[in-house]
Amino acid sequence: MSVYWQLKSAKRNGDDRPTRSPHSVPPNDLALPHLWVSERLQAQALRARRGAAVSNYVSASPAAVRARSDYFWARVDQAQDGCWRWMGSWDDKHGPQMQFAHAGVKHRLPATRASLILHGVELDPDDVVYRTCRNGLCVSPEHLRIGDHEDNVAQRVALGRSAHGEGNGRAKLTEEDVTQIKRQLLRGVTRTELAAAYGVDSRAIWGIDAGRTWKHVDPAPKRSTR
Repeated sequence: MSVYWQLKSAKRNGDDRPTRSPHSVPPNDLALPHLWVSERLQAQALRARRGAAVSNYVSASPAAVRARSDYFWARVDQAQDGCWRWMGSWDDKHGPQMQFAHAGVKHRLPATRASLILHGVELDPDDVVYRTCRNGLCVSPEHLRIGDHEDNVAQRVALGRSAHGEGNGRAKLTEEDVTQIKRQLLRGVTRTELAAAYGVDSRAIWGIDAGRTWKHVDPAPKRSTR
């Protein structure tokens, strides 16, 4: 019998002992519905606030992006290999994200879309921006294309980044992938970020970083012999 019903039973039987305050009952006692409802309502309110924040983030207009171009450029690492590595926020589902405040409103959009907007490209809401390179953190406009979901999937298959049944993780890695991963590890990108960017298990990135796998791949750029 729960603490709540023990107290109720004692009161019906004429027990004059002082009744315990409901707030002294452990919160995991589900026989106290008013506490459970209170916690549930608090959780719903928290989710509502988070949902409102997310909706504010999503509504980033091109004008707001251009007004905060300084935020974008402060988070871009233009590497010598042609890729622009995003140093800002990261979303496990949508990749590099540009989150900023403008005119008292919080904005958010994929950093790839922000890159194209800042380079004069007009995007429709239904446009899908995908990469032609294997670097999941790249926001270089030279490596970005506009299409639809089918184009994006086809490009991922062409680059070997779609899911495969064989091998560890969710995708195969090529030597070029591993070269980029090793370079980005040296620049400070975390294993978790790289695993999400390349669609592999974090253990695959750990193996590369620890030298357990792909030992023969040299991350140093090849120098011209001329």
